[in-house]
Amino acid sequence: MLRRKPRHLPDVWQIQFELCPNRYGVEMMLILRRLLWATLLVWLNSSIAMGAEQTSAHAAIAACKSTQNDVNRLQCYDQLFGTEEAKAPASLLDYTWDLKSEHIPLYVFSSYQPNYVLPARYVDDPNAIPASPTHPLTPMRKVDPMEMSYQLSFKNKLLRDVPMTGGGTLWFAYTQKSFWQLYNTSQSSPFRESDYAPELILSLPARNSWSLETTLPLDLKWKMLNLAILHESNGQSGGLSRSWNRLYAEFGFDNEHLAVLLRPWMRIPENGKTDDNPDITRFMGYGDARVIYKYEEQYLSVLGRYSVTGNKGALQADYVFPIAGSLKGYLQGFSGYGNSLIDYNRYQNVLGLGVLITPW
Repeated sequence: MLRRKPRHLPDVWQIQFELCPNRYGVEMMLILRRLLWATLLVWLNSSIAMGAEQTSAHAAIAACKSTQNDVNRLQCYDQLFGTEEAKAPASLLDYTWDLKSEHIPLYVFSSYQPNYVLPARYVDDPNAIPASPTHPLTPMRKVDPMEMSYQLSFKNKLLRDVPMTGGGTLWFAYTQKSFWQLYNTSQSSPFRESDYAPELILSLPARNSWSLETTLPLDLKWKMLNLAILHESNGQSGGLSRSWNRLYAEFGFDNEHLAVLLRPWMRIPENGKTDDNPDITRFMGYGDARVIYKYEEQYLSVLGRYSVTGNKGALQADYVFPIAGSLKGYLQGFSGYGNSLIDYNRYQNVLGLGVLITPW
């Protein structure tokens, strides 16, 4: 049956069913009433808290949205939503010289200098009568200004973690540049010149406190030091023979898109009577500097050298651009001395166009 409760109780309890009108039934109803009130209070508190959190989240999103700088706005969203920071892509020197990831195994060939083929290469002043102080004028066959050239270059990791070097790596490298008079059919399309350059390189990663903590202009960081011995010759004999040996130290700096390589060298002295080109440093100098800029699929490289003693020098620019898919074009311009060993003492302007096989 139904019975009215006293008016001081809440409305929800004004009417109840008394199936068991005894002391235990009353106590049970009191317990249930308290549980209901506790649940109601918890729900109210959580609703208020959720509302406050939503208000705070909306305010934080609005703050990120109002940030003008694109990088700062992205960082704001990453911090707000707990996005994991993406790993920075390997820089050009990190990747080329395997300074961090060690993705190049031992005894595996990898690219060193660019590998390319230039079917069209024009030389404004072909050297038909090369000469040097120890080799008088040596006439060659007729030389055409238009020819083909290609470069083959690779390196091979021989040893990692060389003792007493702080994690240094020993490499063997080889570069060959060939100049082919392909269109000179009247002379049976001979190879005019091929320069061969094997070298042994000890690559030392820059891991000292200065290199890790110091940022240079353009956000460059010092990444490596290469110490090497280099032999370069053209494999000819008699009056056409040219060769020299060098020791060099190459300092590498880079950031995400830019690499700067400074390479001073010292020529290893030779016997004056057998030296094919005793004055080569007057034209080739005592070092060179290269700047490489990479943006997406494009590369721009500028190489320069200057001889203080001879007041001679050279400048070379290389541009790599996408054509279709993985096929890339290669444009090369050169002005100065030493475009090849046989031409070390001859000033030439050269322009070549072709395709890239592998970059730096």
